[in-house]
Amino acid sequence: MLLSLSMATMPITAKDYNASMFGIKSNGTTLNTTSIQKAIDFISENGGGRLVFYVGRYLTGTIHLKSDVTIQLEEGAILVGSVNPLDYEFMTGWTALIFAHDQKNIGITGKGVVDGQGFIVANNLVDLIHKGVISDPLKYDRPRETIRPQNIYFRGCRNIVIRGIT
Repeated sequence: MLLSLSMATMPITAKDYNASMFGIKSNGTTLNTTSIQKAIDFISENGGGRLVFYVGRYLTGTIHLKSDVTIQLEEGAILVGSVNPLDYEFMTGWTALIFAHDQKNIGITGKGVVDGQGFIVANNLVDLIHKGVISDPLKYDRPRETIRPQNIYFRGCRNIVIRGIT
């Protein structure tokens, strides 16, 4: 009885996947949204694990974190939000760089940085509204907060770990 109890409480080690294995570029100019999403989907579908980003700048639009996946940002790794507002998806009335909806056992950990470049995105969003590309009533020349991307937006999720990141 004691043996089975101790076995049940032992953590299961998840597999680490290097971001470059999925063709994700760290040059800061390549838009990696599709590659990052395919990596997250693959890891989630194959039992979970960590998508590990090493030193570099990883440019992306909206990505959806899935159950049993952790984004691990090693020191010197920066997940950089695109400055093009059209690179973000609207979900449940909001938009974000990293989305998760009704997922479990998810995380963003490490010593790296999530930089949404919010000021630049907001200015570009206002410019698109003024040009008529995006419809928004603007209040005091500011867009509704629901169309300005958040860095992280998790809704209805369980067992979330966000640790160490800036």
